[in-house]
Amino acid sequence: MKTIQKIKITVRNGKEEKRETIGNPRPVVDNVAEELISKGEKATSEEELKKIKGLRILDIWEESEKEEEFNVDNANGDKLKKYAKENNIDLGEATKVADIREVVKEWINNLTVE
Repeated sequence: MKTIQKIKITVRNGKEEKRETIGNPRPVVDNVAEELISKGEKATSEEELKKIKGLRILDIWEESEKEEEFNVDNANGDKLKKYAKENNIDLGEATKVADIREVVKEWINNLTVE
């Protein structure tokens, strides 16, 4: 899922010194964020940064890809199988979605206990 994140950049004499995120990433819906992002890209291009003399703090928007969090209770069969394969979870005899979900839940619970 595409998201935009507000970033605070500290620039001193044309060089980026510090970069920190402000708030939480927000989902990008249609082209709503295009203008914000293009303004941010212009403000942080290397040429623009080199022109800055002294100390300056910029607030910009950046676009990023955010992975959706895995929710075992809402995942369908394919997502559960993919998660099990990625984490080397032995599904044993489980073939039905409900059975696979229980095996994955038990594996996750064992991780949090240890």
